[in-house]
Amino acid sequence: MEHRKQPSSTDTDKTRDLLAAHAAPRWKWKVLASISILVILSGVWSTGIIQDALAGPKIPLPRQDAEFLLGMTKNEIMKKYPKLKKRLRKYNDDKVFRIAKLDSADGLTGASSVELLFYQDQLYYVSAMWDRDSAKNIPLLEWAKQYRRWGRNAKGVSESLGDQVYLKEWNFADAQTEMVLRDLNYPDHVQRWQDLRDTSNSEAQAAFAKYRLDVAS
Repeated sequence: MEHRKQPSSTDTDKTRDLLAAHAAPRWKWKVLASISILVILSGVWSTGIIQDALAGPKIPLPRQDAEFLLGMTKNEIMKKYPKLKKRLRKYNDDKVFRIAKLDSADGLTGASSVELLFYQDQLYYVSAMWDRDSAKNIPLLEWAKQYRRWGRNAKGVSESLGDQVYLKEWNFADAQTEMVLRDLNYPDHVQRWQDLRDTSNSEAQAAFAKYRLDVAS
């Protein structure tokens, strides 16, 4: 019977070395490729392109709340709502700010009620509130998503006010406007708010700063 010569340990070692030599470059290429991809992704991330794409649409915050446009004059509003003149009163006894509240009794149809704050003659802040059935038609969640680029708290802040009353609030700010959205849930009904502030009015901003709790003194 013919006996085959068994390979020596030296031959085995050489074969193993040759196989390892061929396998090593493949692993090295995979590692190098992974490192290259990470470097490229890191470079793209540092440019802000990805963050910008994920931030949401570049839609500026609205300047109109219900039918009231920031910067409108009192006379412009009084043409449609003549009762505004009687509703106006000083804000915190401040001679440069006047505030008024309008509701359905004044002919308001765009919301259940609105509060209008004027600096000198111009509308600086407006808060529109929708109550009960009308509130259900106000798409706060859609607005929060649409304007998420400018969100200070994109997911909203939830708070229990007791007695099964829950408040959720979103805050937004771009170069000209601040917006606050509020969803207030009672056991038997809902109220929703949209507040707009004209931050492009630097004089009004400076004059009102002393009343703001969110501005450091």
